Amino acid sequence: MTGVRPPASAQQIQQWEDEHYPYKLPDDLKAFLAFSNGVEAAWDILLRPGATPICGAGRLRINDVAHLQRLPLDADDQAALGGDPAPPLGFCAVDGSDQSKSGTSQVWLQEPGGMWCAIADDITCYLRLAAAHAYVHGWHHAYAPAGLSPPTERLLALVAPARLQFDQEMLHDAEGALD
Repeated sequence: MTGVRPPASAQQIQQWEDEHYPYKLPDDLKAFLAFSNGVEAAWDILLRPGATPICGAGRLRINDVAHLQRLPLDADDQAALGGDPAPPLGFCAVDGSDQSKSGTSQVWLQEPGGMWCAIADDITCYLRLAAAHAYVHGWHHAYAPAGLSPPTERLLALVAPARLQFDQEMLHDAEGALD
């Protein structure tokens, strides 16, 4: 399933901001929503004829404006999330709190343990990274301390080997800098 959706209207975006006042959507996210009111892309993989497909091998989803939620990003406000831990692969959030300088937002991953890790400097970079990783489930963890899971690593080796090698080299360089 793939789909770029019709654009969000200025009224839909303004309604979200009115309902969540004093919070505003970051400029780069508004620009994305004005192009496509969310997006969803998913794919399965069949390794050989007759084999069971690996369902949901890759997936990207950005909610439409009506389903965007304001999430607390600090530990003191985690109770507002109902105390639920992040899902097994974590989830991503956009932080627009520092957009006054650049007009953009950062995209963060909350790992299952609750730790937040910066993934991308803005929505455009996030989408480029997702595409480079073929939307493989769990690709975000290449930018988190836990790293990629073995199944994610194997799938990336199959569908995006150059990107996996780059991620591994970056991790190796970062570990070397800590020594």
